[in-house]
Amino acid sequence: MYFPKFVTKRITATFRELQIKEAMKLCEIPVNMNEYGVSTALKAIVEETSLPIEEWTVQERYAAICAYQTAKAQGDWAVSDEANYSDYPMEADYPKEFYKFKSEANGGLTLTVHPLTGAYAEAIENLVTAGVIDEEITPLSWIVGAMAAQIRGEEPDVVSSQSDIEALIKVRVEAIQALPESSFHELLNDYVVGNQAINHIFNLWF
Repeated sequence: MYFPKFVTKRITATFRELQIKEAMKLCEIPVNMNEYGVSTALKAIVEETSLPIEEWTVQERYAAICAYQTAKAQGDWAVSDEANYSDYPMEADYPKEFYKFKSEANGGLTLTVHPLTGAYAEAIENLVTAGVIDEEITPLSWIVGAMAAQIRGEEPDVVSSQSDIEALIKVRVEAIQALPESSFHELLNDYVVGNQAINHIFNLWF
């Protein structure tokens, strides 16, 4: 089957069709492991890519899955009885710059909201489902995990493995959870504004 190249501002990738055994394995992945499932699907369908899949943003990952589906459907893809895939993409691609703000909650430091990549999304998923962030999982568990993954200082994250990313997020989660309530709400507000500012391809929220 022919698949057009998947091209974004940062990515040029070629696809191949899933083998039936791969499709069956994907169907066996529990629904609470969505990001792992997306990663597994991408590793199966992407033959070549100019950017490692782990570095694709969540939006780029979903766009690739949708591009695969529309190719299979040979046109627009009905995602529900009332909506098609073409109803959802934004015009904006990967942001030219990330959102910066001064955090009074962190002593006036300048912090930056980065796009959420697949490796970090999987790390959040692992920590949330394991009950590391909260014993009782709520939407806020995911939001705090994403804040820990996306809000960074001026120094880049130094990580070399998935376990490094999980350990880093865990430390940051503990720091966020230790904030006074007023400081947390201030940081959350900056995060929400920043996340909207760097949204691309799809307008995603939790």
